[in-house]
Amino acid sequence: MKILNLKIEGFRSLKSIDFSPGDLNVLIGPNNGGKSNLLHALEMIAASARGQLAKFVKAHGGMESLVWDGHAESIRFNLETSDTENVKPELNIKFIYELELERIGSTSSYKIEKEILKSTNEGVIIENTNSFIEVSNADKDIDVKKLLNSDKETINSLGIIRSTKYQFHRIPSSWSIFQNLDTSNNSKIRQSFITSFEKKIEPDGNNFIAVLHTYYTEDRDFKNEINQAMKAAFGDDFEELSFAPAADTRSQLRIFWKSLIPDPNCVSFGKA
Repeated sequence: MKILNLKIEGFRSLKSIDFSPGDLNVLIGPNNGGKSNLLHALEMIAASARGQLAKFVKAHGGMESLVWDGHAESIRFNLETSDTENVKPELNIKFIYELELERIGSTSSYKIEKEILKSTNEGVIIENTNSFIEVSNADKDIDVKKLLNSDKETINSLGIIRSTKYQFHRIPSSWSIFQNLDTSNNSKIRQSFITSFEKKIEPDGNNFIAVLHTYYTEDRDFKNEINQAMKAAFGDDFEELSFAPAADTRSQLRIFWKSLIPDPNCVSFGKA
């Protein structure tokens, strides 16, 4: 799955943004520029797909804390994605998902004002507005009462679409979003790691370097994309990453710069 476009309105410091990410993205900006809130927005979309939207809103202080400037009347998301599993691009299914949460008066509560899911080849799959609810390709055993009472959780999260290829909720619900990763001098991520074939980052992110090592050494395209991202962030002085042996069965990340002599313990001492 690939995010083609993401529009956000009225969410925290993000009054209105239109973001079309590439395969690999580096966000650089000043403090309070909205970088963290972009990740929080993705977390909120993922929570809505898991049926945990109300829990997310409550955990983040209610709508007053989530709406732009504390005064916006609603939060809107528009997400466009593409299924990239097919070899032939013309067979990829594109989804457009719209979600609007309306704040109820000046309270911290909300209701789902609008929810629309479309695909390029199926058309409208879900449409939920104040006037009606429409669900195409739905499971025959659908709980109508639960559907009609879905003002706090999205219809998308109910998993009622019969055809698996149109079950859009599986896409955002599978997202892994890591924030506040501990990178202090004594953090695990800065220590040498046991060399192993790891391809999935753990919830705490501590095996990030091990996963990076797997992809960086096994996938040439991934390595090139990482190198391009590092050069975009730090300039042409960046040369490459290296995973040098630190002990038996263990390795350690090093960062090579064209103008600097690498410190064998550069990552552990926080110099790179």
